[in-house]
Amino acid sequence: MGEPLSVLFGGSLVALAVALGLVTNRSHTRRNGDAVPALRRRMLRAAAALLAAPGLYIILVSGMGIAPTESGIAIQLGLGLMLFAGIWFIFRREVVRYQLWAASAIYDLERPLDPAQVKAAETLGLWIRSLLFLSGLFIIVLRLILR
Repeated sequence: MGEPLSVLFGGSLVALAVALGLVTNRSHTRRNGDAVPALRRRMLRAAAALLAAPGLYIILVSGMGIAPTESGIAIQLGLGLMLFAGIWFIFRREVVRYQLWAASAIYDLERPLDPAQVKAAETLGLWIRSLLFLSGLFIIVLRLILR
């Protein structure tokens, strides 16, 4: 394993980003009953993404160092894949919204999109998230078995 403090710092950044994302996913109401403005929620989610990106980078880069006597994939790669899938799960609505916006802009699709297209984009995101999470889990389990 690379630098344990670096991995811990990166993990704490990711945990903070996940907590911030979970807090913004809840429906906040002010005292007078108005919902929290959408712009503020988007800014908080952007801050969470900006925290998660360097956190994942620190975890993966500092943990990817391969010792001279050891070869193979480090556990941090599996952890990074699982964390990436988890963060994507938190921001799945924004990812689908951006995915559909990009597809409609590239392929000149009409807006609003057909519900079947929205469902297909959500299903594609579910498959990719599942693949990331399961491959990360597979890497971790194999690495622990083959020690």
